[in-house]
Amino acid sequence: MEEEIGDRERGAGVERSKRRRRRRRRRRRRRRRRRRRRRRRRRRRRRRRWRRRRRRRRRRRRRRRRRRRRGRRGGGRGGGEEEERTRWGRRRKGRDEGEGCK
Repeated sequence: MEEEIGDRERGAGVERSKRRRRRRRRRRRRRRRRRRRRRRRRRRRRRRRWRRRRRRRRRRRRRRRRRRRRGRRGGGRGGGEEEERTRWGRRRKGRDEGEGCK
């Protein structure tokens, strides 16, 4: 009986925990490399980036209005006559449907 308990402790469950730790370390290293590259680009192009940010803000507002109209017509992300609206115009889905409230 003692040998069986020892085999279970050294079994698949212990190996899985080691694999998860290795994967987390690899992800952290990749993120650090990307941050360093972005910092170098900011130093070279400061003036151009300010102009681009102003244009992006205007585009985002237009996209949000289009998405709301699609939901009322029945298009977009699984929209239709069944979906309800909150006071702020966000989609309220039923709990039986697996999608979120976006």
